[in-house]
Amino acid sequence: MTSWLVTQDSRFAAAVPSFPHNNQVTCRLIGNLPHFMDLILKDEYTNPGGQYFERSPVMHAHKARTPTLNICGALDRCTPPEEAVQFHNALLEHGVNSVLITYPEEGHGVRKLPAAIDYAARIVAWFEEHMPPEDHVC
Repeated sequence: MTSWLVTQDSRFAAAVPSFPHNNQVTCRLIGNLPHFMDLILKDEYTNPGGQYFERSPVMHAHKARTPTLNICGALDRCTPPEEAVQFHNALLEHGVNSVLITYPEEGHGVRKLPAAIDYAARIVAWFEEHMPPEDHVC
């Protein structure tokens, strides 16, 4: 949902899509739940310009402006890492600040140490960089 939101609204200062599915067609063809999106989108991936195209954040990346930290697991079979790579590259092509982090020993989520500590630290650092705390005078 994070990838979708940054392509639809520019109000966000920063975003971190983690383990996303950004291209419904490729997720359908290489993910481990191929028919899940058929049920949600009520369409077929072979329909040019249909819901698989319209509901894919990568197809709307040209509208994004939000600095985005894309995170994926190299072993993710549910939302394969190629999903994050595609969105990252599309954002870069449109001049959006985008960073891609791939955890080589993780799947759909970060569960192992020290990767879990790194994951949390990167997210906090990303938001601190793009949403610095305001100085308040009491």
